[in-house]
Amino acid sequence: MTDHHLEIYHRLAQGCERVGADLKDAMVNDEEMKASVLELKEKMKDMMREAISTDERLRNSIIRFFGESFLDSLWVLIYDFYNHDYVGRALEEDQVWFVD
Repeated sequence: MTDHHLEIYHRLAQGCERVGADLKDAMVNDEEMKASVLELKEKMKDMMREAISTDERLRNSIIRFFGESFLDSLWVLIYDFYNHDYVGRALEEDQVWFVD
């Protein structure tokens, strides 16, 4: 899914004379990009629902720091990480990190 999204992005970037405003306009107006963004959004929501329902410590931490109403909105944090190209890696078992 990510590879397909990046293919669309690179196609649009190649078609723009200037990376910046031109590319942003192309991304906003391209139907394939819009569909890809919606697909990724739904996937992120599904992934977070699954993580929250299977990891009690994660669920409790979210509730403690953000409140229970934030459980359905946590996927936005993934978008922020993806949007800024952060890279994560698995840590040792039973180790959980929250970075602010």
